Amino acid sequence: MEDKIQQALEHIEKEEYNSAINIFEELIEDDAENAYLYNNLATIHYKKGNYDKAIELFQKAIELDIDNQGIYQNLADVYMAAENIEYALTTLQECVSINRSNPGPLYHLSRILILDHQLYSAIEYLEKVVEYAPNNTDARYDLARSYYEIGEYENAIEQYETIQVELPKSPDILFHLGCAYLEQYRLNDAINIFNEVIKESPNYLPVYKKLGMLYLTQDNHKEAKKYFEAYKKNIVDEEEIKYIENIICKLKTD
Repeated sequence: MEDKIQQALEHIEKEEYNSAINIFEELIEDDAENAYLYNNLATIHYKKGNYDKAIELFQKAIELDIDNQGIYQNLADVYMAAENIEYALTTLQECVSINRSNPGPLYHLSRILILDHQLYSAIEYLEKVVEYAPNNTDARYDLARSYYEIGEYENAIEQYETIQVELPKSPDILFHLGCAYLEQYRLNDAINIFNEVIKESPNYLPVYKKLGMLYLTQDNHKEAKKYFEAYKKNIVDEEEIKYIENIICKLKTD
């Protein structure tokens, strides 16, 4: 069996899906109670876009190995591909109930909750993820963004600052940390962070607009104009260009 499985996996690598399907179907004829075989066969149908067949096979794999969280996660991915978010959530909730301290399924579920705009529920699961897997910077980033979206800026800042230790030069982390500082009226902190973004990633365009707006609200027209002009040099969207040109024009007349 091992040799045939290896052959099938090699076919999958080469995207020779029909050949792989034939091998797994033959193997299932000889071992009809093997969840691993159904899981792999379902994965191939998923890759081919045969979602109904993939769902049927993953469900069979779950029947045979009901506590295998990986299969539930695979099934949830098919439901998401088929745009059935309700079933994906239900599947992952069942998955999480098997082992509530496994951060992988918890994170999988939280990501779908974010997509479904259920931020408070997503935060509940993300908090558990970072408790069980504190070095998961992706989960911390999603947690920080979710806190920010619901207006819990102090919590967002705490998460961004924690991530910054692990990823000190990430422009996205620095930029969003700066935005969270702004919401707390920590203007000097925000300016320092935004300038750090420019230092590390001079082509990170959103930071120039953000600084322009920040200085505009402070009536510091000289600094505002400088950052708006730097922003305008690199944008290509015509409506955005006109919008920034109008701001710069007003600054020149003031």
